[in-house]
Amino acid sequence: MRKTDILIVEDNVFPEGKRLEKLLGNEGHNILGIAVSKQQAVELALKYHPEIIIMDIQLQKGENIDEKDDKAGISAALEIQKNIDCHIIYLTALDVSETFLSEITKTNSFDLLIKPATKEQIVTTINLASLYKIPSNTIFICYSHHDFNMVKEMLVYLDPLSDLGISTWADFDMNLGANWSAEIRKRLYQVQAAILLISINFVNSSFIKKYELPILLELARSKKIEIIPVFIRYVSEHILERKGLLKFQGINSPNDPVFNWNPRKREEMAWAKLYEYLESKLR
Repeated sequence: MRKTDILIVEDNVFPEGKRLEKLLGNEGHNILGIAVSKQQAVELALKYHPEIIIMDIQLQKGENIDEKDDKAGISAALEIQKNIDCHIIYLTALDVSETFLSEITKTNSFDLLIKPATKEQIVTTINLASLYKIPSNTIFICYSHHDFNMVKEMLVYLDPLSDLGISTWADFDMNLGANWSAEIRKRLYQVQAAILLISINFVNSSFIKKYELPILLELARSKKIEIIPVFIRYVSEHILERKGLLKFQGINSPNDPVFNWNPRKREEMAWAKLYEYLESKLR
């Protein structure tokens, strides 16, 4: 079974939290930390983006407060799932009444285990949940809206990737009424590769600088995704280097932006080349 990033939420750190940490570490999973309160659970989840959270339902009201909140774990799970795509495994000693179940079922993706759960129950539940967390063959398109025409031209040549089960996602694919920043953040953690259409508009975009590029660079650093730049308009190499964008192999040179190419050259040397690379890499 593949290694899974797991956050433990358990206010009884010794021995419950540490026992889980040791058990799951021995199974080869990556334990991101142990949270003891709703606030800490949300903070750690948004920082590390776990694939699975083992969530106690009854938690401390604060890190240094002994008083308990009987539904803090459910509240934490709902808040976390608004921002990231993760599976919740509720692990509780509470008597799960019909009222509790109605609250728990508001969670998007979850399992429920009653303490004391056996090692086999916990491991099996995690292994089954992790089967559904394998990243899909999706490519994130990162671009400035000033360069939308270039995106449209590129996507015409990438559309046949769908026949191979490879899809693209850009912000214009977002559902009506979606939380803009939360939806993009969630998508970034679901893709295998990102195409960056780099121009001075891209570099200057406050949204890209704040919400997209930091996450993309961190995911690339931890080898969770591949970044593929396409230099569509000229940007000084000094700026690109400062932004951390020169370390990735692009489809073209930043000194020879595709905007200066004629349409046929773009088709052959940019879009077709990009298609062939993605087909061989993600198929």
